[in-house]
Amino acid sequence: MAHDPRYEGTFTDINSCIVGKIDYIKSGSVIYENCIIGDGVMIGHNVVIEEGCYIADRTFIGHNCVLRPHTEIQKDCVIGHGTVFEGHCSVGEGTLIHSQCHITLNAEIGKYVFIAPMFLGANDSKMVHQRRHKHPFIVSPPIIKDGARIACGVVMNPGVTIGENAVVGSGAVVTHDVPDGMVAYGVPAKAVRYVDPDENIMFKDGLVCMGEDGNLLLGKSYE
Repeated sequence: MAHDPRYEGTFTDINSCIVGKIDYIKSGSVIYENCIIGDGVMIGHNVVIEEGCYIADRTFIGHNCVLRPHTEIQKDCVIGHGTVFEGHCSVGEGTLIHSQCHITLNAEIGKYVFIAPMFLGANDSKMVHQRRHKHPFIVSPPIIKDGARIACGVVMNPGVTIGENAVVGSGAVVTHDVPDGMVAYGVPAKAVRYVDPDENIMFKDGLVCMGEDGNLLLGKSYE
């Protein structure tokens, strides 16, 4: 255990980790070797962070989360209680993932994404459990692009992309790609209309556009 009083969790190898001026790591949390944790990070109780994970500045990790190996979470993110990352996942800056979500192996989540509770992503289209001797496991992770918003209880099938600034309604099962800037809902989810431009975050060359007041610029049109 590290000697700094902010570090109440247990490091399996503190000397292999790079740890900034964090706010806190609460009791019961375990952090494996070769992790990088930035400044202002907040980690709740009973969090498991496995080897090679990266958590950037000012990110909050709620109680009872699991980050399996080589998960990368960029700055200013919020990860709700009980959410699980199955490893080799990436999350862009400013993203909010609510409680009790399942982020599957190799999933890619962009910047300023919103994911409501009980999201479930999958990456195995053949469900090859106990059949790998004949059918190899081919990882087919979902992709969620910058600025997308996903409501409660959404299921996302393997290999599916939710586009930039797209919106997916509650309880949807996403079996096909959702285009940029579209609203989709239903089982299976179908794109029904464009998102109002004044709800769309402005991106340019992969970067978010900020106003003089420090807020995100809105107004991108896809029609």
